[in-house]
Amino acid sequence: MGTGRAGGNLAGAFSFFIAVYAASQWIIRQWYLNIKRLAGKWLVQTSKNLLMFLRKHHQFFGWIVLAGAVGHMVFFFPIFSSMSGYEEMTSFIAIGILTLSVILGMWLWINSSWRKRHTPKIVHTLHSVLTIAFCVILFLHI
Repeated sequence: MGTGRAGGNLAGAFSFFIAVYAASQWIIRQWYLNIKRLAGKWLVQTSKNLLMFLRKHHQFFGWIVLAGAVGHMVFFFPIFSSMSGYEEMTSFIAIGILTLSVILGMWLWINSSWRKRHTPKIVHTLHSVLTIAFCVILFLHI
């Protein structure tokens, strides 16, 4: 395995783990909503702290995922023609889903931060579904 391939794999793996971590915000939120009325104070507070940390750094993690994916693509672009059809197909699907998720995330951010408007819940749900789809396709790509 060449150095370029190892670096590309490292960038891709880093992007995958950060994507899973960022996507866990939805899972932690569901956990917190269910646990806050059933569990003790320590577990509720710890769950809330984790959820707040993920929310605070959500955009940062999203940009890291995008940078990792682009870095992975740059490493593998020179040998793209020698890849299997499966690798090509899953890479295009994954980057397409990630691009849609980033565009949607930027629209959500602009709408809430600059325009001070609430976006419909379906838009947030679509952003979450795209993130989960990205993680699934990325897992299949690996």
